[in-house]
Amino acid sequence: MPLWRRRGLGAAAGLLSAAAGVGASLLVSRIIGSAPTPVEAVGARAIDATPRAVKDWAVRTLGTADKTVLLSGIFIVLVLLACLIGVVAWRSRLTALSLATLLGLVGLAAAYADRTRLVSAFGKLAPALAALIVSVGLLAWFTTGWDRRSALHRPEVPNRPGSSESERSPNGLTGSGSTADAPPGFDRRAFLAAAAVSGAVAATGAVSFTSFGSTVGARSRSGVRLPAPASPAPPLARTATLDVNGITPYLTNSGDFYRVDTALSVPQVAAKDWRLRIHGLVDSELELTYEDLLAMPLVERRITLMCVSNEVGGDLTGNASWLGVRVADLLRRAGPSASADAVKSTSID
Repeated sequence: MPLWRRRGLGAAAGLLSAAAGVGASLLVSRIIGSAPTPVEAVGARAIDATPRAVKDWAVRTLGTADKTVLLSGIFIVLVLLACLIGVVAWRSRLTALSLATLLGLVGLAAAYADRTRLVSAFGKLAPALAALIVSVGLLAWFTTGWDRRSALHRPEVPNRPGSSESERSPNGLTGSGSTADAPPGFDRRAFLAAAAVSGAVAATGAVSFTSFGSTVGARSRSGVRLPAPASPAPPLARTATLDVNGITPYLTNSGDFYRVDTALSVPQVAAKDWRLRIHGLVDSELELTYEDLLAMPLVERRITLMCVSNEVGGDLTGNASWLGVRVADLLRRAGPSASADAVKSTSID
């Protein structure tokens, strides 16, 4: 077999096994619900390790595409490493499996360091662990007998009497012409079977991730019914909306309102599980449910929001009617101490 074809088979084996590992992590992540995938965990750690100046440059240059570029870069590096590991398997299968294991451990370590509180400690590790087991297991299946040093010294099996030269394979086994030029240790049927399983696992994970990614949050939001405000916003003046061609409406439609996510994957939290905890330099810590907030007197106000990264003439701004509880009212209930000088907000992810 030509060297380029052998390397191609190795690269395909490494790539397919890695793709199956990623697919398995996506599937496990969706089964658990909001568990970080190893790709997301590695991306989050990369963001943490990036100097602030570089982050600011990325936001200014890439805008809302910064996360897409980051994840694409991680996938490109993963593809290159997976192909390289598969090529190495022809020389040393043990080295290739060790490198694949090391790559999986990087994802496992990144998942361990993830700060999400949406799942348990094991839930954080489960997707990365699935990726490690599936990718290394399939690579081992792909490369069974590929180690050239052991395969070349394997005792030959005598050819059948009367078999023609074209029927004899390089490792001494007789077979059809389609495998006559196969290198020692290569099993075409095993390769195709492993490829089919890898593709099925990768496809299943991708479908589960795209089809069931936001079901928890979406179902929860669809069941919420907001009560009437205790303090409604005043009626809109007739002059608020101008009949000017190309001008945006005074109130931005919900579907057009800008959205910028700080997380690589949006956390999925059901309304019944959501909690607001006010703690720190306060006299009385508070923990309120979503139902608790709805039961309090709600105010309605028209407020304009704009992203800190929005430039002059940019579209990261919108005006809408908001319904909620004043933060000042909640802080008053908690009783901030005299030494408190700021409010720090954190999310569950």
